[in-house]
Amino acid sequence: MAIIRQMPKLLLRGSIANITMANLTETDRNHLDELLEYVSYHSELIKTKSKVIKEFGVTIRADYSDDRYIAEEEFNIAIWRGLVSLFYHRDYEFQCKHCKSTTYITKRGKPKPFDRIQTPCPNCRMAEIVNPGCSNLEPGTIANHDEMQQKYKNVIKGTPVFKSCMMCIDGNKKYKNPQEIIDCPKQLKRFFSEFVWNYFRQQIKENKRKEFKKPQKITGPADQMIVEEIISMCSRLNIDYNYYAKVQPMNGVYYIQLNGLLTSPEFSMELALIRAIANKHEVKIVYTPNSINVNVNFSAPTIIVNVIRPEHITMADNHTTFSDDEKQHIDQTSYKTVGEIRMQEDHVVMTEMNEAVLLVRKSLPDGDCKNVYDIYRQDGEIYAQFSCKYGDSDPKINHIAEFLNITPRAVKQHRATIKIHCLANDFTLEKVYA
Repeated sequence: MAIIRQMPKLLLRGSIANITMANLTETDRNHLDELLEYVSYHSELIKTKSKVIKEFGVTIRADYSDDRYIAEEEFNIAIWRGLVSLFYHRDYEFQCKHCKSTTYITKRGKPKPFDRIQTPCPNCRMAEIVNPGCSNLEPGTIANHDEMQQKYKNVIKGTPVFKSCMMCIDGNKKYKNPQEIIDCPKQLKRFFSEFVWNYFRQQIKENKRKEFKKPQKITGPADQMIVEEIISMCSRLNIDYNYYAKVQPMNGVYYIQLNGLLTSPEFSMELALIRAIANKHEVKIVYTPNSINVNVNFSAPTIIVNVIRPEHITMADNHTTFSDDEKQHIDQTSYKTVGEIRMQEDHVVMTEMNEAVLLVRKSLPDGDCKNVYDIYRQDGEIYAQFSCKYGDSDPKINHIAEFLNITPRAVKQHRATIKIHCLANDFTLEKVYA
Protein backbone atom coordinates (compact mmCIF):
# COMPACT_ATOMS: atom_id res chain seq x y z
CA MET A 1 0.00 0.00 0.00
CA ALA A 2 1.43 3.38 -0.97
CA ILE A 3 2.04 5.98 1.72
CA ILE A 4 -0.28 8.99 1.50
CA ARG A 5 1.82 12.06 2.37
CA GLN A 6 0.09 14.69 4.49
CA MET A 7 1.06 18.26 3.55
CA PRO A 8 -0.18 21.46 5.22
CA LYS A 9 -2.31 23.60 2.94
CA LEU A 10 -0.32 26.41 1.36
CA LEU A 11 -2.07 29.75 1.49
CA LEU A 12 -0.73 32.58 -0.67
CA ARG A 13 -3.28 35.26 0.04
CA GLY A 14 -3.80 38.81 -1.10
CA SER A 15 -3.19 40.59 -4.39
CA ILE A 16 0.20 38.91 -4.98
CA ALA A 17 -1.63 35.59 -5.38
CA ASN A 18 -5.02 36.65 -6.73
CA ILE A 19 -3.82 39.24 -9.25
CA THR A 20 -0.06 39.16 -9.91
CA MET A 21 0.46 35.38 -9.91
CA ALA A 22 -2.86 34.74 -11.66
CA ASN A 23 -1.98 37.03 -14.58
CA LEU A 24 1.59 35.93 -15.28
CA THR A 25 2.23 35.02 -18.92
CA GLU A 26 4.05 31.90 -20.09
CA THR A 27 7.14 34.03 -20.77
CA ASP A 28 6.98 35.42 -17.23
CA ARG A 29 6.74 31.94 -15.75
CA ASN A 30 9.73 30.69 -17.74
CA HIS A 31 11.71 33.72 -16.58
CA LEU A 32 10.81 32.97 -12.96
CA ASP A 33 11.78 29.30 -13.31
CA GLU A 34 15.23 30.27 -14.57
CA LEU A 35 15.72 32.75 -11.73
CA LEU A 36 14.46 30.22 -9.18
CA GLU A 37 17.15 27.74 -10.22
CA TYR A 38 19.79 30.47 -9.90
CA VAL A 39 18.66 31.93 -6.54
CA SER A 40 17.75 28.68 -4.78
CA TYR A 41 21.26 27.24 -5.24
CA HIS A 42 23.13 30.52 -4.79
CA SER A 43 26.17 30.22 -2.51
CA GLU A 44 25.00 33.17 -0.37
CA LEU A 45 21.76 31.34 0.54
CA ILE A 46 23.22 27.94 1.43
CA LYS A 47 23.20 28.58 5.19
CA THR A 48 19.71 30.13 5.11
CA LYS A 49 18.39 27.19 3.11
CA SER A 50 19.87 24.65 5.51
CA LYS A 51 18.47 26.45 8.58
CA VAL A 52 14.98 26.82 7.10
CA ILE A 53 14.82 23.14 6.11
CA LYS A 54 15.91 22.14 9.62
CA GLU A 55 13.38 24.48 11.28
CA PHE A 56 10.52 23.03 9.23
CA GLY A 57 11.52 19.59 10.49
CA VAL A 58 11.64 20.51 14.20
CA THR A 59 8.59 22.84 14.31
CA ILE A 60 5.80 21.69 12.00
CA ARG A 61 7.45 18.23 11.77
CA ALA A 62 5.03 16.01 9.75
CA ASP A 63 6.69 15.06 6.44
CA TYR A 64 9.31 17.79 6.88
CA SER A 65 11.01 15.87 9.68
CA ASP A 66 11.76 12.75 7.61
CA ASP A 67 11.85 14.04 4.04
CA ARG A 68 14.29 16.86 3.28
CA TYR A 69 13.00 17.18 -0.30
CA ILE A 70 9.55 18.36 0.87
CA ALA A 71 11.03 21.02 3.14
CA GLU A 72 13.28 22.12 0.26
CA GLU A 73 10.20 22.53 -1.92
CA GLU A 74 8.75 24.87 0.71
CA PHE A 75 11.95 26.90 0.54
CA ASN A 76 11.61 27.11 -3.25
CA ILE A 77 7.98 28.25 -2.96
CA ALA A 78 9.13 31.12 -0.75
CA ILE A 79 11.89 32.03 -3.23
CA TRP A 80 9.43 31.92 -6.14
CA ARG A 81 7.03 34.16 -4.26
CA GLY A 82 9.87 36.59 -3.55
CA LEU A 83 10.80 36.67 -7.25
CA VAL A 84 7.19 37.42 -8.21
CA SER A 85 7.13 40.32 -5.75
CA LEU A 86 10.50 41.59 -6.95
CA PHE A 87 9.84 41.55 -10.71
CA TYR A 88 6.08 41.71 -11.28
CA HIS A 89 4.12 42.77 -8.22
CA ARG A 90 2.62 46.27 -8.10
CA ASP A 91 0.79 48.64 -5.77
CA TYR A 92 -2.79 48.10 -6.90
CA GLU A 93 -5.84 50.31 -6.54
CA PHE A 94 -9.40 49.00 -6.69
CA GLN A 95 -12.42 50.87 -7.98
CA CYS A 96 -16.09 49.99 -8.35
CA LYS A 97 -17.34 50.25 -11.94
CA HIS A 98 -20.82 51.19 -10.71
CA CYS A 99 -20.28 53.83 -8.00
CA LYS A 100 -16.74 54.82 -9.14
CA SER A 101 -15.65 54.78 -5.51
CA THR A 102 -12.24 53.63 -4.26
CA THR A 103 -13.18 53.69 -0.55
CA TYR A 104 -15.95 52.47 1.73
CA ILE A 105 -17.16 53.24 5.26
CA THR A 106 -16.28 50.63 7.89
CA LYS A 107 -18.61 49.51 10.69
CA ARG A 108 -16.83 52.00 12.95
CA GLY A 109 -17.72 54.83 10.59
CA LYS A 110 -14.23 55.38 9.16
CA PRO A 111 -13.38 55.57 5.44
CA LYS A 112 -11.06 52.82 4.24
CA PRO A 113 -9.57 52.20 0.75
CA PHE A 114 -10.52 49.00 -1.07
CA ASP A 115 -7.70 46.49 -0.53
CA ARG A 116 -9.02 43.66 -2.73
CA ILE A 117 -11.75 42.71 -5.19
CA GLN A 118 -14.91 41.79 -3.27
CA THR A 119 -18.40 40.60 -4.10
CA PRO A 120 -20.46 42.73 -3.69
CA CYS A 121 -18.87 46.19 -3.63
CA PRO A 122 -18.54 47.16 0.07
CA ASN A 123 -19.64 50.72 -0.74
CA CYS A 124 -22.73 50.39 -2.97
CA ARG A 125 -23.47 46.65 -2.42
CA MET A 126 -23.79 46.12 -6.19
CA ALA A 127 -22.53 43.12 -8.19
CA GLU A 128 -22.47 41.96 -11.82
CA ILE A 129 -24.72 39.08 -12.89
CA VAL A 130 -22.92 36.19 -14.57
CA ASN A 131 -25.87 33.77 -14.80
CA PRO A 132 -29.37 35.29 -14.43
CA GLY A 133 -30.89 31.94 -13.40
CA CYS A 134 -34.66 32.23 -13.10
CA SER A 135 -34.59 36.05 -13.09
CA ASN A 136 -35.41 38.20 -16.14
CA LEU A 137 -32.09 40.08 -16.04
CA GLU A 138 -29.39 39.91 -18.71
CA PRO A 139 -25.83 38.67 -18.06
CA GLY A 140 -23.57 41.63 -17.41
CA THR A 141 -26.32 43.60 -15.65
CA ILE A 142 -25.29 45.26 -12.40
CA ALA A 143 -27.84 44.71 -9.61
CA ASN A 144 -28.10 45.08 -5.85
CA HIS A 145 -26.57 41.91 -4.46
CA ASP A 146 -28.33 42.01 -1.06
CA GLU A 147 -31.78 42.55 -2.58
CA MET A 148 -31.31 39.75 -5.11
CA GLN A 149 -30.09 37.35 -2.41
CA GLN A 150 -33.13 38.15 -0.29
CA LYS A 151 -35.53 37.83 -3.24
CA TYR A 152 -34.26 34.42 -4.33
CA LYS A 153 -33.30 32.97 -0.93
CA ASN A 154 -36.04 30.30 -1.10
CA VAL A 155 -35.21 29.27 -4.68
CA ILE A 156 -33.51 25.87 -4.80
CA LYS A 157 -32.53 25.88 -8.48
CA GLY A 158 -31.98 28.82 -10.78
CA THR A 159 -30.48 31.26 -8.22
CA PRO A 160 -28.65 34.14 -9.99
CA VAL A 161 -24.86 33.92 -9.95
CA PHE A 162 -22.82 37.10 -9.35
CA LYS A 163 -19.26 38.32 -9.74
CA SER A 164 -17.61 41.48 -8.49
CA CYS A 165 -18.19 44.74 -10.34
CA MET A 166 -14.88 46.08 -9.00
CA MET A 167 -11.84 46.52 -11.23
CA CYS A 168 -8.12 46.54 -10.51
CA ILE A 169 -5.99 49.54 -11.49
CA ASP A 170 -2.29 48.78 -11.88
CA GLY A 171 0.01 51.03 -9.87
CA ASN A 172 3.77 51.38 -9.77
CA LYS A 173 6.00 48.32 -9.42
CA LYS A 174 7.37 47.59 -5.96
CA TYR A 175 11.03 47.71 -7.07
CA LYS A 176 12.52 49.96 -9.77
CA ASN A 177 15.57 47.85 -10.64
CA PRO A 178 15.02 44.20 -9.57
CA GLN A 179 17.91 42.84 -11.62
CA GLU A 180 20.29 44.90 -9.47
CA ILE A 181 19.26 42.85 -6.44
CA ILE A 182 19.79 39.58 -8.33
CA ASP A 183 23.25 40.63 -9.54
CA CYS A 184 24.51 41.81 -6.13
CA PRO A 185 25.24 38.84 -3.77
CA LYS A 186 24.77 40.91 -0.59
CA GLN A 187 21.43 42.35 -1.67
CA LEU A 188 20.26 38.95 -2.94
CA LYS A 189 21.06 37.31 0.40
CA ARG A 190 19.35 40.03 2.43
CA PHE A 191 16.23 40.25 0.26
CA PHE A 192 15.48 36.54 -0.11
CA SER A 193 16.50 35.59 3.44
CA GLU A 194 13.91 38.03 4.74
CA PHE A 195 11.27 36.69 2.35
CA VAL A 196 11.97 33.06 3.27
CA TRP A 197 11.81 33.66 7.02
CA ASN A 198 8.57 35.66 6.69
CA TYR A 199 7.11 32.77 4.72
CA PHE A 200 8.30 30.36 7.42
CA ARG A 201 6.58 32.44 10.13
CA GLN A 202 3.38 32.42 8.07
CA GLN A 203 3.50 28.62 7.86
CA ILE A 204 4.13 28.30 11.61
CA LYS A 205 1.15 30.54 12.37
CA GLU A 206 -1.15 28.60 10.04
CA ASN A 207 -0.05 25.23 11.43
CA LYS A 208 -0.20 26.25 15.08
CA ARG A 209 -2.38 23.99 17.20
CA LYS A 210 -3.11 24.42 20.88
CA GLU A 211 -3.23 21.22 22.87
CA PHE A 212 -4.03 20.98 26.56
CA LYS A 213 -2.44 17.94 28.16
CA LYS A 214 -3.64 16.35 31.36
CA PRO A 215 -1.37 14.47 33.82
CA GLN A 216 -1.96 10.72 33.81
CA LYS A 217 -0.86 8.00 36.23
CA ILE A 218 1.05 5.09 34.71
CA THR A 219 2.56 2.04 36.40
CA GLY A 220 5.64 0.00 35.52
CA PRO A 221 9.25 -0.87 36.39
CA ALA A 222 11.09 2.07 37.92
CA ASP A 223 13.70 2.37 35.13
CA GLN A 224 11.03 2.55 32.41
CA MET A 225 8.92 5.00 34.43
CA ILE A 226 11.95 7.29 34.94
CA VAL A 227 12.38 7.36 31.15
CA GLU A 228 8.68 8.23 30.73
CA GLU A 229 9.02 11.09 33.23
CA ILE A 230 12.05 12.51 31.41
CA ILE A 231 10.24 12.38 28.05
CA SER A 232 7.19 14.00 29.64
CA MET A 233 9.39 16.79 31.06
CA CYS A 234 11.00 17.45 27.66
CA SER A 235 7.60 17.60 25.97
CA ARG A 236 6.16 19.94 28.61
CA LEU A 237 9.14 22.32 28.54
CA ASN A 238 9.27 22.32 24.72
CA ILE A 239 12.76 20.78 24.68
CA ASP A 240 13.78 19.29 21.34
CA TYR A 241 14.65 15.62 21.92
CA ASN A 242 14.85 12.30 20.09
CA TYR A 243 13.83 8.98 21.62
CA TYR A 244 13.26 5.86 19.54
CA ALA A 245 11.17 3.57 21.75
CA LYS A 246 11.20 0.64 19.30
CA VAL A 247 14.95 0.10 19.63
CA GLN A 248 15.28 0.90 23.35
CA PRO A 249 17.04 -0.13 25.51
CA MET A 250 20.36 -0.54 23.69
CA ASN A 251 23.20 -2.32 25.48
CA GLY A 252 21.36 -2.00 28.77
CA VAL A 253 20.77 1.78 28.46
CA TYR A 254 17.79 3.96 27.50
CA TYR A 255 19.19 6.82 25.34
CA ILE A 256 17.32 10.15 25.19
CA GLN A 257 19.11 12.50 22.81
CA LEU A 258 18.78 16.23 23.53
CA ASN A 259 19.18 18.99 20.93
CA GLY A 260 20.39 22.45 21.95
CA LEU A 261 21.84 24.04 25.07
CA LEU A 262 19.83 23.23 28.21
CA THR A 263 20.51 25.73 30.96
CA SER A 264 17.02 26.87 31.95
CA PRO A 265 16.25 26.79 35.71
CA GLU A 266 13.02 24.85 35.10
CA PHE A 267 14.88 22.06 33.32
CA SER A 268 17.60 21.79 35.98
CA MET A 269 15.08 21.80 38.83
CA GLU A 270 12.80 19.14 37.34
CA LEU A 271 15.72 16.92 36.32
CA ALA A 272 17.04 17.11 39.91
CA LEU A 273 13.65 15.91 41.21
CA ILE A 274 13.61 13.01 38.74
CA ARG A 275 17.17 12.04 39.70
CA ALA A 276 16.16 11.99 43.36
CA ILE A 277 13.34 9.53 42.57
CA ALA A 278 15.73 7.44 40.46
CA ASN A 279 18.31 7.25 43.26
CA LYS A 280 15.60 6.17 45.68
CA HIS A 281 14.78 3.17 43.46
CA GLU A 282 18.41 2.41 42.52
CA VAL A 283 18.09 3.57 38.92
CA LYS A 284 21.23 5.28 37.59
CA ILE A 285 20.93 8.39 35.38
CA VAL A 286 23.95 9.63 33.42
CA TYR A 287 23.51 13.20 32.15
CA THR A 288 25.68 14.69 29.38
CA PRO A 289 25.27 17.99 27.46
CA ASN A 290 23.75 16.04 24.54
CA SER A 291 21.80 13.23 26.16
CA ILE A 292 20.21 11.71 29.24
CA ASN A 293 20.99 8.01 29.68
CA VAL A 294 19.03 5.77 32.05
CA ASN A 295 20.60 2.41 32.93
CA VAL A 296 18.40 -0.68 32.92
CA ASN A 297 17.73 -2.23 36.34
CA PHE A 298 15.87 -5.54 36.06
CA SER A 299 15.42 -5.69 39.83
CA ALA A 300 13.84 -2.21 40.05
CA PRO A 301 10.49 -2.12 41.86
CA THR A 302 7.19 -1.20 40.25
CA ILE A 303 6.25 2.45 40.81
CA ILE A 304 3.49 4.89 39.84
CA VAL A 305 4.37 8.20 38.14
CA ASN A 306 2.47 11.15 36.67
CA VAL A 307 3.23 11.98 33.03
CA ILE A 308 1.81 14.45 30.53
CA ARG A 309 0.20 12.90 27.47
CA PRO A 310 -2.45 14.13 25.01
CA GLU A 311 -5.90 13.54 26.48
CA HIS A 312 -7.73 13.08 23.19
CA ILE A 313 -6.78 10.36 20.71
CA THR A 314 -7.48 10.47 16.98
CA MET A 315 -9.10 7.26 15.81
CA ALA A 316 -9.68 5.97 12.26
CA ASP A 317 -12.75 4.07 11.13
CA ASN A 318 -14.12 2.47 7.93
CA HIS A 319 -10.73 1.32 6.60
CA THR A 320 -10.77 -0.06 3.08
CA THR A 321 -7.38 -1.07 1.61
CA PHE A 322 -6.53 -1.67 -2.02
CA SER A 323 -3.34 -2.50 -3.87
CA ASP A 324 -1.46 0.11 -5.89
CA ASP A 325 -2.32 -1.73 -9.12
CA GLU A 326 -6.03 -1.17 -8.59
CA LYS A 327 -5.39 2.60 -8.34
CA GLN A 328 -7.89 3.04 -5.54
CA HIS A 329 -7.54 5.00 -2.33
CA ILE A 330 -8.20 4.55 1.38
CA ASP A 331 -11.66 5.45 2.62
CA GLN A 332 -11.51 6.45 6.26
CA THR A 333 -13.23 8.73 8.74
CA SER A 334 -11.35 10.27 11.67
CA TYR A 335 -12.76 11.32 15.02
CA LYS A 336 -11.53 12.00 18.54
CA THR A 337 -12.41 10.26 21.78
CA VAL A 338 -12.30 10.84 25.51
CA GLY A 339 -12.43 7.42 27.09
CA GLU A 340 -15.11 5.57 25.11
CA ILE A 341 -17.08 8.67 24.10
CA ARG A 342 -16.70 10.13 20.63
CA MET A 343 -16.48 13.91 20.52
CA GLN A 344 -16.83 16.52 17.80
CA GLU A 345 -13.70 18.58 17.07
CA ASP A 346 -15.16 21.93 18.19
CA HIS A 347 -16.46 20.41 21.40
CA VAL A 348 -13.05 18.92 22.12
CA VAL A 349 -11.36 22.30 21.71
CA MET A 350 -13.91 24.10 23.89
CA THR A 351 -13.66 21.46 26.61
CA GLU A 352 -9.87 21.69 26.70
CA MET A 353 -9.84 25.49 26.72
CA ASN A 354 -12.46 25.82 29.48
CA GLU A 355 -10.73 23.28 31.71
CA ALA A 356 -7.35 24.96 31.29
CA VAL A 357 -8.66 28.50 31.88
CA LEU A 358 -10.51 27.52 35.06
CA LEU A 359 -7.56 25.51 36.37
CA VAL A 360 -5.15 28.43 35.95
CA ARG A 361 -7.59 30.93 37.48
CA LYS A 362 -8.17 28.70 40.50
CA SER A 363 -4.44 28.58 41.23
CA LEU A 364 -3.96 32.39 41.14
CA PRO A 365 -3.92 34.58 44.28
CA ASP A 366 -7.23 36.28 45.06
CA GLY A 367 -7.64 39.99 44.38
CA ASP A 368 -5.89 42.06 41.72
CA CYS A 369 -4.04 39.09 40.21
CA LYS A 370 -7.28 37.29 39.28
CA ASN A 371 -8.74 40.60 38.08
CA VAL A 372 -5.77 41.14 35.75
CA TYR A 373 -6.16 37.57 34.48
CA ASP A 374 -9.90 38.09 33.76
CA ILE A 375 -9.19 41.35 31.93
CA TYR A 376 -6.51 39.77 29.71
CA ARG A 377 -8.67 36.78 28.83
CA GLN A 378 -11.60 39.22 28.27
CA ASP A 379 -14.14 37.38 30.37
CA GLY A 380 -16.01 37.74 33.64
CA GLU A 381 -17.78 40.58 35.43
CA ILE A 382 -14.60 42.59 36.01
CA TYR A 383 -13.88 42.66 32.27
CA ALA A 384 -17.46 43.75 31.51
CA GLN A 385 -16.90 46.81 33.71
CA PHE A 386 -13.44 47.40 32.19
CA SER A 387 -14.69 47.17 28.58
CA CYS A 388 -17.50 49.69 29.25
CA LYS A 389 -14.83 52.29 30.01
CA TYR A 390 -11.93 51.32 27.69
CA GLY A 391 -13.61 49.37 24.88
CA ASP A 392 -13.11 45.84 23.55
CA SER A 393 -9.64 46.26 22.07
CA ASP A 394 -6.61 44.50 23.58
CA PRO A 395 -6.17 45.73 27.19
CA LYS A 396 -3.30 48.18 27.80
CA ILE A 397 -1.18 48.06 30.95
CA ASN A 398 -1.82 51.71 31.84
CA HIS A 399 -5.60 51.24 31.40
CA ILE A 400 -5.59 48.18 33.68
CA ALA A 401 -3.53 50.05 36.27
CA GLU A 402 -5.91 53.02 36.20
CA PHE A 403 -9.00 50.81 36.37
CA LEU A 404 -7.73 48.68 39.31
CA ASN A 405 -6.12 51.70 41.03
CA ILE A 406 -2.67 50.07 41.08
CA THR A 407 0.67 50.94 39.47
CA PRO A 408 1.74 49.72 35.99
CA ARG A 409 4.62 47.93 37.72
CA ALA A 410 2.13 45.96 39.82
CA VAL A 411 0.27 44.95 36.63
CA LYS A 412 3.53 43.63 35.15
CA GLN A 413 4.22 41.67 38.35
CA HIS A 414 0.76 40.10 38.18
CA ARG A 415 1.39 39.22 34.52
CA ALA A 416 4.61 37.46 35.52
CA THR A 417 2.74 35.52 38.23
CA ILE A 418 0.06 34.52 35.74
CA LYS A 419 2.69 33.33 33.29
CA ILE A 420 4.29 31.12 35.95
CA HIS A 421 0.93 29.54 36.84
CA CYS A 422 0.16 29.00 33.16
CA LEU A 423 3.45 27.16 32.71
CA ALA A 424 2.85 25.14 35.86
CA ASN A 425 -0.48 23.97 34.44
CA ASP A 426 0.99 23.30 30.98
CA PHE A 427 -1.18 25.96 29.39
CA THR A 428 -0.42 29.21 27.60
CA LEU A 429 -2.88 32.08 27.52
CA GLU A 430 -2.00 33.90 24.32
CA LYS A 431 -2.91 37.40 25.46
CA VAL A 432 -0.86 37.13 28.64
CA TYR A 433 2.28 36.81 26.52
CA ALA A 434 1.40 39.72 24.24
